Amino acid sequence: MLAADAFAGEKERRTLEVVLHLPISDRDLFLAKVLTALLPAVAITWIGAAIYSFICNAVAWPATHHAFLPFSQFLVMIIWIAPAVALLALGLLVIVSSRARTTRRPTSSVAP
Repeated sequence: MLAADAFAGEKERRTLEVVLHLPISDRDLFLAKVLTALLPAVAITWIGAAIYSFICNAVAWPATHHAFLPFSQFLVMIIWIAPAVALLALGLLVIVSSRARTTRRPTSSVAP
């Protein structure tokens, strides 16, 4: 939602002009919009992975008698792949948001 609201929401609230007049380059503005959405997403992913690992190890401990999470591929996925996928998706969402006029979904004129 943060990425979808990046530019389109400011257009709706008529605050985009103020942001565009700030002494900041377009590249820095784009990076700020992406990072604003990326950092909470990555933090939530990492916290969720830690909770998942703890619960899985706690539940499986009576049967395995050792911790099996996190293993190396799991760590690579959580530390490298998940943030990269989130960065790609959020970057695309911010680009789409910059082209969109509104954050609302278009309504259909035909009743279901």
